[in-house]
Amino acid sequence: VISDALYNRQRMVEEKFNSTIESTVNDAGLTTITNNVKGGTDICDAMFYYADKTMATALSGILFDWTDNGVTDFTAPWWDQRIQNDYSIGSHIFLMDGEINIRDDLRTMVLIYNKTLYDSYGYNGTYGTPYKKVSEGEWSLDVLLEMIKDKTEDPKNDKGMWGLLSENSGPYTFFLGTGLKSVSNDQGEITSHVGDQTVYEALEKCLSLAANTDVMIANNGNHFVGGSVWDDVSDVFMEGHALFRSTTLSAVNRLLEMKDDYGILPIPNGGNSKEYYCYASGTNTTPVAIPRNVAEPEKALTMLEALAFYSMTSDSGNYNSLHDAFYTLMGDARLARTYEDTEMLNIIFSSKTYDIDQCSSITGFESSYFNLAKAGNVNSLNATVKAATKMANTKVSSFMKSIAEQYGD
Repeated sequence: VISDALYNRQRMVEEKFNSTIESTVNDAGLTTITNNVKGGTDICDAMFYYADKTMATALSGILFDWTDNGVTDFTAPWWDQRIQNDYSIGSHIFLMDGEINIRDDLRTMVLIYNKTLYDSYGYNGTYGTPYKKVSEGEWSLDVLLEMIKDKTEDPKNDKGMWGLLSENSGPYTFFLGTGLKSVSNDQGEITSHVGDQTVYEALEKCLSLAANTDVMIANNGNHFVGGSVWDDVSDVFMEGHALFRSTTLSAVNRLLEMKDDYGILPIPNGGNSKEYYCYASGTNTTPVAIPRNVAEPEKALTMLEALAFYSMTSDSGNYNSLHDAFYTLMGDARLARTYEDTEMLNIIFSSKTYDIDQCSSITGFESSYFNLAKAGNVNSLNATVKAATKMANTKVSSFMKSIAEQYGD
């Protein structure tokens, strides 16, 4: 379904603009592009590559600045709105994403829950349906923590019963879900908040998940030996040994044989806002960028705008758009079978959040926090935050100065 949609989209754009679109997959592509841009050689019109690695090339002046280009409709529904704020640097925009690319959807962090267990625990009576809580903006981290603590043990279950299955990056994902960030970005104005009290309290609460006996951190080395950690933890959930699992949407493909019914939810919010923030990590997503020395920038931008537009709609209606094909795929994965399922996906996709600090390696705090989660080391958070606070502002200033030297203020 997806392959057909991609083929039809390309054919539509090629016919409309009397052009040919050629693509290639090259693991060394970013190095090749960097070397060619520095050498003054026009090698391609656009590239899709991991956000953190692509953003790093901006420090060398490799990327085209999308700002005020006169072609891109930045407010259009086929472009993601949050990425334009979260990844902007000063007055510059180097990365874009949206309907043109389904990987950002597949690699967005979500929460899967076992509907069968939820019903058997009587949670619909105690808490109401998760879908209703999400729709009313009341799906919060505190509610999740209460649910996983309240889960019922099964004495016949020799594998135990877990409230939540997560991973080393899970606590940071839940922290971002509160709407707070250690380094914020307001239309390109990047500010460190590592030492803020509200940030610290949220970091502490989320890090406590790594030491919670009702939570399995699957890849910290204590649960699975040999084989695939992700297959193994998927089996734990699929066999009905956990109520919730935090993961990327793509991991749902491992649950197709699951007998229990399951559903999908956004990452819970911090309880002080009805908005949701589902993390799309720069390590896993591949937004589109343009080399700075592209020969015909207006043509490249026009073709990308058309590809994005025709990802969302088909001109004649004779074939499924990439958007429609993706929801068909989600239906096959048992995640878009009802109105509520589709509503959850829409909320998740419109609630992506991106972290400029992680993507651009500005302060390195995310990595330090990750290591604390991996070790379940809640007690060292205070020292880690203090150490990060000392240098955070200097690192942010140095980063902004480097971008200004390449692109101006």
